[in-house]
Amino acid sequence: MTVAENIELVKQATEAYNNGGARAFADYMDDSVLDYMPNGREPLKGKDAFIEDNMAFAKIFTDLKAEITNIFGQDDWVCIQGIMTARHSGPFMLYNGKEIHPKGKSIRIPISNVIKLKDGKIVEIHEYFDQMTFMTQLDTT
Repeated sequence: MTVAENIELVKQATEAYNNGGARAFADYMDDSVLDYMPNGREPLKGKDAFIEDNMAFAKIFTDLKAEITNIFGQDDWVCIQGIMTARHSGPFMLYNGKEIHPKGKSIRIPISNVIKLKDGKIVEIHEYFDQMTFMTQLDTT
């Protein structure tokens, strides 16, 4: 696929996520997709793991949307910059065991994703977001 086609596919996948959640986004993924997140854990491996993790997150942070503010690509890679918005609606457990109780606050977080595509499917996602802004908006600092 061309860079332009890959960029269009990522735009469509993001729109699918905004309208239908993780399952809709997963339609654009290869079955063996790897999703690397900034929390230091091993990557999520496969569509099912991606769906399960994102559905759990969507129970905690409802009304989740991603807005692309900049998108560009090279070869099989597409990079997006954007804003994630959501409402903190459920208890959120930090990695240190501390639980953050929901206050119904809206969050607005800068994000970047670097996405690799192969044969018209997403095969890797490297997610980055402003963790300090995220935690500050949850009143954890």
